[in-house]
Amino acid sequence: SRGPGLQTLVQATSGPLAAEAWTAIGVAGRRRGATLAQDDRFLALLLAGLRSDEEEVARAAAYAAFRQEAWLPDGVWQNVPAVADPQTRIHLTRLLARYPDQIAVIQRLLRDPDPRVQVEAIRSTALLAPSLGVAAAQLLSQVGDDIVEKIVDNTGADVAAMQAMIAVCEAFRPPVGERPPPGDVRMFLQSGATSLVTWSQQLRGVERAQVAACVCAASADAAIGHVELVPQCGAQGVAADRLAVEADALSLVPAAQKR
Repeated sequence: SRGPGLQTLVQATSGPLAAEAWTAIGVAGRRRGATLAQDDRFLALLLAGLRSDEEEVARAAAYAAFRQEAWLPDGVWQNVPAVADPQTRIHLTRLLARYPDQIAVIQRLLRDPDPRVQVEAIRSTALLAPSLGVAAAQLLSQVGDDIVEKIVDNTGADVAAMQAMIAVCEAFRPPVGERPPPGDVRMFLQSGATSLVTWSQQLRGVERAQVAACVCAASADAAIGHVELVPQCGAQGVAADRLAVEADALSLVPAAQKR
């Protein structure tokens, strides 16, 4: 819906409270489903906001674009990897999950110098797996080791990275009874799951590391067609109901709440 309150916010984006207005528009899209995605005036102002010299305004406009699921032209995407503010890149990288035609941009963001951006690029690539197919696995295989390194550090679990890896593993898990995925996908799943299993064995006290390892081990075993990694993933230390709950939570809880 597009009530007068939302239109007032759109008008305010060209004034001194532009950042606050863009943030409020983003919140409206997230919480109330109030969409402006088909509003030409909104889209024109949004592009201006994204080009703003004020970092705070551009960041808030990127948040609004993400939450409103805005359709942005190619020219915007080509510039995203060069945007100086990491949080702006994070918002736009999340929106890329709706853009299967921007593979070249996703590929650059998978190598972003900020690990938070890279994790969001991994997550968006996983969400695009139904559209991209093997191309998604090929993209992710280039950063497979980086994903695993981000999942567990010396002090505990990186939940955002685990969310991303679980999304990847679930995206490529073959449905029961269907043919196994292509070789590139199988190799990626095996490599990632094997590394995760190794991490979980080294960090037996970190339950979420075991959860990520077991979810991905199950996908890898399904892909290769026989049980190999699941017995090694540490599932014996994680109750079955706990495993299901943790996997669910890691898939659904917004990563921003875990940073």
